[in-house]
Amino acid sequence: MRGVVANGLLLAAVPVGVGVGLWMALVTYLPYCPVRGLGTADLCAARSSFAPSLCVLCGAAAAALVLLVSIAVRRSASRVGIFDLGAAAVGIALGLWASLMVYPYPPCGPTQLCLGSIAQRFATWQSALIGAAATTVILVVGAAVDTDFRRVNSRAARTMQRWLFSDLSGTAPIGGPGSDAG
Repeated sequence: MRGVVANGLLLAAVPVGVGVGLWMALVTYLPYCPVRGLGTADLCAARSSFAPSLCVLCGAAAAALVLLVSIAVRRSASRVGIFDLGAAAVGIALGLWASLMVYPYPPCGPTQLCLGSIAQRFATWQSALIGAAATTVILVVGAAVDTDFRRVNSRAARTMQRWLFSDLSGTAPIGGPGSDAG
């Protein structure tokens, strides 16, 4: 039964992410409209509550969260893997939370009409860095507490390093046997 649920979640990840992103894009609000009359229709029209980039980011985070849950539901998932997935989920949530922080720019008074004067507190790369730092801190604390976490995560890091930095070209090194340099 767990395999069916895990495969269902795996298949539902992309539609859930797209649905969350579209839903956020469709959420609107009506701004305060001090004067009604000619020429104010554009000022008083409904506006999107979220920036398009934030809608895409939240949709991707929802899809990633459903993927993480599908991995955690599988029977063969170890407690180290579930802890690592939880750390990734917390990092994603903190990165999204940081991207949602906004402030009015320039400050608007109660009698002024504020049009699109909200700026993000952190840039997108800073929000991603906050999420990555949170994930790293959680993983380091987990490795400091339990030696099993340290062993499994260091082995996974070595495997990823070999996979990412291996020579995929299949050619001989420069100046080595079989190369044309000489």
